[in-house]
Amino acid sequence: MSRGPTPEQVPKLLINIGGTMYTIIGRSECKWCDKTVDLLETLGEEYKYIKIEDNKWLISLMAKAGFTTVPLIFSPSNRCVGGFLDLEELIFNGPL
Repeated sequence: MSRGPTPEQVPKLLINIGGTMYTIIGRSECKWCDKTVDLLETLGEEYKYIKIEDNKWLISLMAKAGFTTVPLIFSPSNRCVGGFLDLEELIFNGPL
């Protein structure tokens, strides 16, 4: 009987949520999530926004991977960028 992914498998599962555009996992009333959306829209970047409230399973998946805050951002190449400040650093100063 399967009990879900192991902690080692979780980061790979989270990364595969991404795609060919930025992916943001966020929540309502989150200023950093809003700043992330504003930044990507200002730059004309496509993104997918996944509301954690609508996908409760993500909370446990993120916790297993050690992620405890939102936004959690993935690049178009399915790389975990981190949060808003990490995204800002990547965009304005190049790869971390």
